[in-house]
Amino acid sequence: MIYSVLETWLIIALAALATGGWRLAGLVLADLISPESWVMQWVNAIAHAMVAAVLILIMVYPTGALATTMLESRLICLALGLGCMLITRRLWLSLFISLSSFAVFASPI
Repeated sequence: MIYSVLETWLIIALAALATGGWRLAGLVLADLISPESWVMQWVNAIAHAMVAAVLILIMVYPTGALATTMLESRLICLALGLGCMLITRRLWLSLFISLSSFAVFASPI
């Protein structure tokens, strides 16, 4: 489908309005909601679930250079990084283990 210039700008404006509206609502309501309340715990859980969903989507259906690697090597490196995070609780070490293992697994022999 081909959009005119006016339709394109209208779509961009509506998307910005929708996104900006929720951000403005978050700014206004942030001081009214306690960080320990069930509402904030629910919002935090939804945010974490969305990040996890995007991560899995990128892992299973990659694009670009990541698509040239095997799914098994991506999942093994993810498991190594998660295992390191659960054992050490150090983000920098987990990222290093995961990325360096991916460099080893994904490199041609």
